[in-house]
Amino acid sequence: MARLLLLHDGLPVRSYTLREPGVTIGRGPDSDIALDDSAVSASHAVIRVETDPYLEGRQVATLEDLNSTNGTLVNGQAVQCRVLRQGDRVRIGRQELSYETDDEGVLERTTIYLPDEPR
Repeated sequence: MARLLLLHDGLPVRSYTLREPGVTIGRGPDSDIALDDSAVSASHAVIRVETDPYLEGRQVATLEDLNSTNGTLVNGQAVQCRVLRQGDRVRIGRQELSYETDDEGVLERTTIYLPDEPR
């Protein structure tokens, strides 16, 4: 299960579970993740969550900036749209969030499929 952790001085203070089809982030009260920060646009960003079509049981989370006034940063770089990876740091306004997922173990193994040998 994927989640965003709201950080304060590098320590998690709140956790937001990311579910399909996604969550909205902004200052507005109708946002799934409402951030009380004047540097955050009312409708700042969205994280779209989809089931990975290639790896069973894994989800893919894509962060998209919704043409916000102050932009969205991932690991210190401005982004318009980006697939999130374990440990990515997302900055929206003055708020820092960390992307965390339990799925990463799925990618640690390599499976090789060999064709059946004729008998």
